[in-house]
Amino acid sequence: MNRRDFLKSSLLAVLYLTAARKVCFAAGAGVSDRILISLMLEGGPDFRHQIRNIYDTLACEDILNANVISTDYPGWDHHQNLKSRMEPMIGDIFGAGRGLHTLFAELDSNQPAMADRVVILVCGEFGRQLAANGGGGTDHGVGNSVLLIGRNVNGGIYGDMFPQSEIERFAQPGADIEGRTSVNQVIGRICEKIKPGSGDSVVPSWENQDLEPGVDLSPLFF
Repeated sequence: MNRRDFLKSSLLAVLYLTAARKVCFAAGAGVSDRILISLMLEGGPDFRHQIRNIYDTLACEDILNANVISTDYPGWDHHQNLKSRMEPMIGDIFGAGRGLHTLFAELDSNQPAMADRVVILVCGEFGRQLAANGGGGTDHGVGNSVLLIGRNVNGGIYGDMFPQSEIERFAQPGADIEGRTSVNQVIGRICEKIKPGSGDSVVPSWENQDLEPGVDLSPLFF
């Protein structure tokens, strides 16, 4: 018995034993054409275990029908020596043979159709300031960045990476990165891609939230 069949048989046993308690993992009506994995860069247990759990969940999609999976990675709230502290963590997530690379490699080997459907959203819960604070780090700010990863993502930079107004304020102590586009604009569009009409249920009025002038997020997906 392979891992997928073992997981499915185990889940079915759990469903049977817990049915009286109304614990329901059974598939809902219809299957979306995208599955979103949301990676929050703050707090949580061992990232390797989370990646394994994500793979197992995707392997049992016909039982779990998970359209959204959330995971997180601890330890980003540093204010000094960010390069030496964060480089190994970034490697854990994006490096060859590490978290996301391993996830996609396993999906390619065992579930290639699933690998083509997964979209990964990477974001943090707070921003950073423009300039270093003198200790090889930066302090909290309002602006942040969001990464979207997936084979159906139309790659590129959406918005101005280095606005002239920020460059002009770079030498000011405590100057913030400008938050020009709300992350809810991105999440809302992902929801609409996963299940049309669901955006407002997840992020009410997402279309009315901040969007950088001149930026069009409609081509985010192929």
